[in-house]
Amino acid sequence: MINHPFSPRLNSAIKRITADLLPEGFDLSQTAPETLESLTETVNRTGRFVINPDFSDCTIFGDPAVNHQFRAWHDYCHYIGQFPFTTAGEAQAAALQIEQLRAAGLSSPEVETLIDIEVNEQAKFFERSGGFPRDQRAFTRFCLIERLAHIRADCRPAA
Repeated sequence: MINHPFSPRLNSAIKRITADLLPEGFDLSQTAPETLESLTETVNRTGRFVINPDFSDCTIFGDPAVNHQFRAWHDYCHYIGQFPFTTAGEAQAAALQIEQLRAAGLSSPEVETLIDIEVNEQAKFFERSGGFPRDQRAFTRFCLIERLAHIRADCRPAA
């Protein structure tokens, strides 16, 4: 199912950076690596990144193929940085993604906020619940509303 992306700019950046970093593409499998050790072993052995395609129908990208590209790029960042699949490692991989976008002139506050929610807020959700949000679009909307509420609260004049 294809929905409208939250940010066409982010989708475009993902397509461009993934094409640059993974010109040979990547593979899809429900048995994709789930640890840094497994990811490293798979890439070192095959030269390929393997991405789990599950739960790609209701994402901020609006298109399962773009979600797969984002996951491949994210795993690429785990691999080159050797960042573990932990909340801290997810934050490091997301920071590297943002750094790469900035270096390529593809970043913006909108793009960085969406990557932060996509990676870091979902990692925190996973840590709390043991799973990822099934409706990632609704989850991102909720996070954006929460952030806006905090901004509004911070902007209130002192009494």
